[in-house]
Amino acid sequence: MNSLGIYETTILATRGCPFDCVYCASPKLWARRVRFRTVKNVVDEMEETLREFPNIGSFEFADDTFTLKKEYVMNICDEMIKRKLKVSFQAETRVDFLTPEVITKMKRAGLYWLQLGLESGNIEVLRKAKKRINLEQVREAVKLAKSNAIYIELLCQVGLPGETKETAEQTIRFAQSLLPDSVCFQLTTPFPGTELCEKVEEWGTVTTYDYNKYLTILPPKFIPKDLTERELTEIKIRADKVASEVIKNFAKRTRFIRYKNLIKQIRNWRDAREIFTKAGKLLKDIIFR
Repeated sequence: MNSLGIYETTILATRGCPFDCVYCASPKLWARRVRFRTVKNVVDEMEETLREFPNIGSFEFADDTFTLKKEYVMNICDEMIKRKLKVSFQAETRVDFLTPEVITKMKRAGLYWLQLGLESGNIEVLRKAKKRINLEQVREAVKLAKSNAIYIELLCQVGLPGETKETAEQTIRFAQSLLPDSVCFQLTTPFPGTELCEKVEEWGTVTTYDYNKYLTILPPKFIPKDLTERELTEIKIRADKVASEVIKNFAKRTRFIRYKNLIKQIRNWRDAREIFTKAGKLLKDIIFR
């Protein structure tokens, strides 16, 4: 179930990414090549899913960069519109692969949520990470999405090569200034296959090579040269507090939408009891806040 109270499932239209960001293993996995399913194949899967599971109301495209190829994503949206799919969707993409034409078409096809890779609010850190974007492109992408009433989630990292307390604070403040609906601050981790893993001694220190621990959040697994483990941990804690406030504000703003969608999906008395319990709490919060 997504943040708006709609049952959601994932789908993949493409596999791979042509970029070579130092923190990502995709270049090693897919050799920077991208494979595209046919438009018909993708939308056929969506239709079949909706027939098999009629309570599904949304799809999450899990592609690395959904809008990588303009013509492809436009055709997917056109096919969804042609088949009159009553469904919403979310996607992730790069800030430099959004145009007014693409965002308008995606909105018409059902786009409600867009994840944008910011990574850092410091241009030098972005350069070392080989992200190949600038902050003005981030601002323009967010502005474009907001002008089409699309919810925005920013994907950020703390602890990239070259990170300092000052650059991390720049990232946190820049993300806040964009007024996103959600923001995620991940700790940079030297996963096997990444350039970061291969050059880790040049850029900092690895705290453990026990990969079973790489899926935990703290403690950090990579410490940039200009930070200590304690400093990076404190930065992560502060960033998470900021993210928590952003998410809480979004939840408050959209609570009526969420409960309306939940009520629409009542199938039995258990569902009803759960929904009305939450609705009662909401009413109490409104009256006594």
